[in-house]
Order: sequence, then C-alpha cells, then structure tokens
Amino acid sequence: MKRKKKMQIRILLLAALFTAAGVFTAFRLLPDLFEIRKHKEILAELYEVVNLEYVDELSPSTVMRTGIEAMLGSLDPYTIYFSESEVSDARMENASTFGGIGAVLYQKGDRVAIGAVDEHGAAQAAGILPGDVIVAINGRNATGRTVEQVEAFLNGQAGAAIGLTLLRNGQQLEKSLSRKEVSKSNLVWHGMVDDNTGYIKLAQIGPGTTEEFSKAMLELKAEGMENLVIDLRDNPGGILQEAVALCNLFVEKGQLIVSTKGKNTANDRSFSTQVEPLDTVIPLTVLVNSGSASASEIVAGALQDLDRAVIVGQRSFGKGLVQVNKPLPYNAQLKVTIAKYYIPSGRCIQAVDYTHRNPDGSVGKIPDSLVNDFKTRNGRPVQDGGGILPDILLEKPLPSNIAQTLLRKGLLFEYAIRYRQQHEQIAPPREFEFSRQDYQDFLDFLSDKDYSYTTESEQLLEKYRETAEKEHYFDAIAKDYESLRRQLADAKKNDLTNHREEITRLLEEEIVALYYYQSGRLQATFAEDRELNQALELLDKPEGYAAVLQAKL
Repeated sequence: MKRKKKMQIRILLLAALFTAAGVFTAFRLLPDLFEIRKHKEILAELYEVVNLEYVDELSPSTVMRTGIEAMLGSLDPYTIYFSESEVSDARMENASTFGGIGAVLYQKGDRVAIGAVDEHGAAQAAGILPGDVIVAINGRNATGRTVEQVEAFLNGQAGAAIGLTLLRNGQQLEKSLSRKEVSKSNLVWHGMVDDNTGYIKLAQIGPGTTEEFSKAMLELKAEGMENLVIDLRDNPGGILQEAVALCNLFVEKGQLIVSTKGKNTANDRSFSTQVEPLDTVIPLTVLVNSGSASASEIVAGALQDLDRAVIVGQRSFGKGLVQVNKPLPYNAQLKVTIAKYYIPSGRCIQAVDYTHRNPDGSVGKIPDSLVNDFKTRNGRPVQDGGGILPDILLEKPLPSNIAQTLLRKGLLFEYAIRYRQQHEQIAPPREFEFSRQDYQDFLDFLSDKDYSYTTESEQLLEKYRETAEKEHYFDAIAKDYESLRRQLADAKKNDLTNHREEITRLLEEEIVALYYYQSGRLQATFAEDRELNQALELLDKPEGYAAVLQAKL
C-alpha cells in the first residue's frame, strides 16, 4: 500500500514538473508571440490604409510583393517567396524530366538558331546541327521570335511530333522529330585519366547520384583504377541524403556525416552512413571551387573531416543552410531557411556573411576574429567561417581582358559554329588541336567584328585626365597623358597575339563541345587543368598523399 502511494506521489511530482516546464516555455515564448501579433496587426492596417488613401493609383499585389521582398531581403538569400504562378514554374524547373528536342538555342538577328545539341537527344537523332537557323515550327513562321518564345513551342508533352524548317548554309531543310523525355544526368563524364587513376565528374547531386557513381566506379576498377579523382567543381549540390550515401561509398557504416541545427529543435537531425562501404582504402582527391555548394560541400567537407580524401582547388561557395517549403494562403509558398549544416568535425560550412561576396560568388578573405578552429579525425586543423578550404589551395587564374570580351560577345562560340559547319569531323577531345593556321583563320573572322573593350588601365587613365582637368593641371601633363594613351592602345592591338595560347584553348573547348558534347568539352580541358594535374601528381606519390592527411606534430 505504501509502495503504491509513493508511486502515485512520484507521478504527481513528475506531472507537476512537466506542467511547470510547459508554463515556463509558454512564458518564455509569450513576448515573441505578442510582438509577432502586434506587428502583424500594424502591417495589415498599414497595407489597407496605403492602398485606400494614397494619392496615386496602386496595385495591391505589387505593393505587397515589394513589402515581402524587402522583409525577406533582410534575411539570408535563400529564403524566398513564390506566388501561385511561380510555384508552378519552380515545379517545372525542378522536375527531373521534361519533354524537349534536346538543343540549346541562341538569338541570331531576328531568328533563333541551334547553338548545341544534346547527346542522345531528339535533335541529334534527326540530324540537326549547331548553327541551323529555325525558319518555321510546324509550319508557323519563327522569324521575329525570341529564344524564350521558340523554346515554349519546342518544349512540352513528350512524344509529340514537331516539324522544323531549317536554314543551313543557304539551303532550306525539313526535319521531323518527336519531343523526347530528357533526364538530367548527374554524371558529366567518367573514365581513366592516366594508367591507374580514374576520374568522375558530377554535375549535381540529384536523384540516383550514388547509384550512377557506384556503377561508374566499378567500371573504372575493372579498367585497373587504383586512385580516384572526384570532380565537384561548379557542382551546386542537390539532395542531402544522396550526399550522405555518396560519402558512404568510402567511409564505414554508422559514421556521422552531417547534422542540422536550428532555432526550433524539431529541425535538429543527424545523418549517418547506413550500409557497408564500397572501398575504404582507395586514395581519393576531391576537386572543388567557388561554384561547389551545399550538398557537394557536405561531401567534400565530410571526406576532409574524416581524413578520407585530399581536397584540391579553391575555397567552396559556403552554403550550409537548410530550406523547406511552407504553404501559404492562395497556393503561394515560402521557401524558408530553418537550420544550418554541420559536418563531422563540428564546423558549419555556411559563410559567416550572406551578402558580401566576390564577383565569382566566392566568400573571399574571412576575418580571423570570425573563424573558429576544429580538428579532423587525425587531428589536422580545419576552420569554419565560409565553405571548405582545400588542403591544397590553388589560385584561380583570371582570364585576360581580350578573352573575357570574346566570350561575352559570343565571338568564340560564333566561330566554333562556323568551324563545325566547315569540318565534318575532328580528332577525339583529348587529341584535338587548333593549329596556328586555324588561329589565323579566326583572326580573319574577327576582322569585321566589334570586340572593343575598355581596360582597367584605360579607366584609371581617363579618371586621371578628368581629375587633372578639374584641378587645372592637365595642360602641364597633356603630353605625358597622350603618350600613355597611345602606348595602351598599341598594347591592346597585340592582345590577340600575346594571348594566343589562352584564346586557342577556349576555342578548342567551344569546338570540341559541338562534336563531342559537354563530356568532350570537359576532356578538352584536361591537359591545362591545374587542379586535376595537381591531384594526379599527388596521387602518383603515395608518401606525399599520406603526409597531407596526417596531423603535423
């Protein structure tokens, strides 16, 4: 009896404690709830007054959208509002498959032309070539249409027939084809890059990545692979679970890969490897750059923290935020950040500053005061503060002014289209060479093209002149100014000669892509790929590779 009474007392005490804890939590949240409700009422009243009383006519939806974007603009860049129509567009964009002809289009005057065709796409099967100009679609005149308008005609239900009238080298052609369901592949290319090193390039980490990767890896092992390079450069990420499964190919079962932590503890989760690995000993290098983000950073960061791979390249993007979609009234939606990613060492890969980035999207130099130190499994020092800092850091060379201009104005691509029309076939991607004679032909092609540009030096010189005139010193320096201006102009005339090797490499990539698609473009870069060659050099020296993964005593 006494025992029963004691048990009842314990239950009552526990109930009281839980009640007290709930009351405490409620009291703790009350100020926040009150502030939210107060400002919600103020916002609603303000919105109504502005729309009813403001002197000029307003669009209620535009006013509200402006307010929403201003509010979300004070947060991170990944918390986004979608209207009902935008939700539908986002679903279409994120779909893993869609119906199309498998071609990239570009504007050519008042018409749209084929820029490139996808490997195994409907356009390729129908014999459509880069440079073909679209004259009509199903008998409807396409002249005066934009790329977006033509794409709307070409994309749609898979299997539907399309008739295209094309113009090629002055001759009109008729092509019949059917829209084909085009899947977004995760793998760009895989193969052997030397006698014992395999290479796998991932475009993104989407559905089925691990399965595709495993299959590619087994094929390479059958070809004699002893080392592996994983290329995650410009990989924007994708699915968290696929990133964990990808790491699981190389690390033991039960290993923590990533955890999420947010203000709401319901969003705190841990993700560990679930199955036995494929290979825990093969030497690995992972290539990253400022375009490697999110799930690709989880893969690179986890393999670095677990001392399972050497990371080579530039600091990654630094996106370590978790988003979920929350439904809103009238079929609108909010994509909201709810947590941050933390990798095995305990560090967060999110850049400490959401807004201030370099032009290429990288986070740049992070103040030491904002950086925290962590340790890998072997005790190597690593830090947080912004993305994954490679074990072997290589500076990314900046393209020359002339190369940037030729790319931006589409002149390299335009010449590649012409080259493709004049040459039925070329050597394989890793063997093709753009000769000096070819380069002279390119210079002839440019003779009537506008590729003018203003250098930073010219901008500074012009600023110098304006300042001197304002301060009434220009007459004294006029001769020196004119001499510098002429010297700069003369130097620019030689840019096409001085940067011939750089421009030649870019032309080779553009041309190869028109024959061998994106996998060919990738292979055409291998000879001059500094990150890849650094990785190969490291993998060729087992002692050096092992030394990188050991803590310095």
